[in-house]
Amino acid sequence: MCEMLLGRYACLFVKLAVFFKQLLTHRVGFFESRRGCCGSGIVETSLFCNARSIGTCSNATGYVFWDGFHPTEAANQILAQNLLEQGLGLIS
Repeated sequence: MCEMLLGRYACLFVKLAVFFKQLLTHRVGFFESRRGCCGSGIVETSLFCNARSIGTCSNATGYVFWDGFHPTEAANQILAQNLLEQGLGLIS
């Protein structure tokens, strides 16, 4: 149904957005989903966030976001697994 309305790649994006929303609302093993592990967790991204940045958490696996924009490796693993399980038909 989604493919007929939006097209294959738009449906893939919609599924990914739904998975991401589930991560943010249900937390699925994360203790922090509103701010990132690095810096203030709200505005810093890319070069301003690294393992040596002031305020970087010691355990990023409990966070959904690494910085103000990018998911952590743990969150990416969950997103990828959900996409493989439910969205594979959209990319094959």
